[in-house]
Amino acid sequence: MRRFLTLGLMALALLLAVDASAQSAAAAKAPAFKKAPTFTEIGLKLNASGAIVGLQPAPEHPDDTKIFLTGHGTLTVDCFDPSATLLGEATASFSTVQGIQYIPDSQLRSSGTTFGVTTAAPGLTPEQAGCPTGATYTAAKDTTYTTARVVVIQDGLTTLNQVFDL
Repeated sequence: MRRFLTLGLMALALLLAVDASAQSAAAAKAPAFKKAPTFTEIGLKLNASGAIVGLQPAPEHPDDTKIFLTGHGTLTVDCFDPSATLLGEATASFSTVQGIQYIPDSQLRSSGTTFGVTTAAPGLTPEQAGCPTGATYTAAKDTTYTTARVVVIQDGLTTLNQVFDL
C-alpha cells in the first residue's frame, strides 16, 4: 500500500511540474512592451510609438494584428456664433478618440515589432464644451491628454491591453 501511495504522489508531482512548465512557456510568449511606449501630442492628436515583443503570426487568420490607441482628456475650443463672432473660450472633457494600426505578418518580430499609431482629433459641440448661449460652432485650440490605452488584438483575441496615465 505504501508503494502505491508513493507512486501516486510521484505521478502527481510529475503532472504538476509538467503543467507549471507549460504555463511558464505560455506566459513567456505573451506579448509585452519592450519598454513603455512614447506618447506625443501632434497638434490635437495623440501618437503612441514603441516596440512590442512576443507577437507571432496567427496561422488561422494571417495579417490579423491590430493595435488600437485610445485617448481621453480635455479640449479647449473657441466658441462662435452664426456670424463668426468669437463669443469666448471653453474647456471640457472629450469622449475617447481612437486610432488603429494594422500590422502585416511580414512585419511581426518576436524580438520587437515596432508600432506608431495616432488617434483622430477630438471635437466638441458648443453644448458639450459649455460655450456661451448663442454659440453655433466651435474651433479646437488645444488638447490635454490625461490617459491613453494601447490594445493589441490578434486572431480576434486581446493579447495586450494596458492603460497609461499621461
